[in-house]
Amino acid sequence: MHSLARKYRAFYLAVEAFCAEWVANQGHGFDHDTLVAGFAVRIAATPHIAELAWIASHLHSFDRRLPKEEVEKVVRRHIALVPDLSSDDVKWIWEAVRDHSEKNNENDNAVSIALKDADRLANIGPSVIIRGGQFYPNTTTQDFGHLLDFDPASKYNEPKTVLDDLRFCLEWELWLRLPEAQRIAKPFFDFLRAFFEMNAKHVQEAELDG
Repeated sequence: MHSLARKYRAFYLAVEAFCAEWVANQGHGFDHDTLVAGFAVRIAATPHIAELAWIASHLHSFDRRLPKEEVEKVVRRHIALVPDLSSDDVKWIWEAVRDHSEKNNENDNAVSIALKDADRLANIGPSVIIRGGQFYPNTTTQDFGHLLDFDPASKYNEPKTVLDDLRFCLEWELWLRLPEAQRIAKPFFDFLRAFFEMNAKHVQEAELDG
């Protein structure tokens, strides 16, 4: 258990219990949130921002589990379990949670920057290959005609194949803003590129044209 989980035990246990109710989480379970939180602490600009980003990380998947109109109420209810937060702290945490899926914005606060970078770090590890299938269980795995490039009809939230969904992750390499996030990320982006190459080689070995 992370030291912050012990420090904010009531909050941590409440979030863990809430997440346990959502087994069909499409790859956005408590394990993912915990991973994001760990990266957020590592990359944040200051210790205080690290703590706020750790809190936001544990709440950032609530939008995957709740109707849109309920998200803010439930998020704020969990934030209230954390003692000694200022009104600015609460504001920054909520804004980070609310905007975590949005593209980078020059008006992002420091917590939001840490959360967005941490979420991308969590999403480029090897487990993203598994999670991509969880998120798009009814989508074709791959198109043999587009093993190393996008299907022209693929969109970010409407990929034609799971492979295209994974390929969109490579865009994030240029989106990372914190220096430590950029350093950590490099070998994992390299891994994803190598995965696409190896997958293409695997299909080629089947000699489907022969």
